[in-house]
Amino acid sequence: MKKIYERVSKATGNRVIYYKGMTFVFVKSDEAEKFLKEAKKEKAAIAAYEEEL
Repeated sequence: MKKIYERVSKATGNRVIYYKGMTFVFVKSDEAEKFLKEAKKEKAAIAAYEEEL
């Protein structure tokens, strides 16, 4: 999941993150950090699982 572009919406103050393969994610700035941490954990878990196979 590669981040291509990130901006902050002027209207809502939410962070809009564009990913390769995904269009975008709307999250509040503090939630964005949590989201990215969870995504990294999931990515690591998937990688570890694939190595086991």
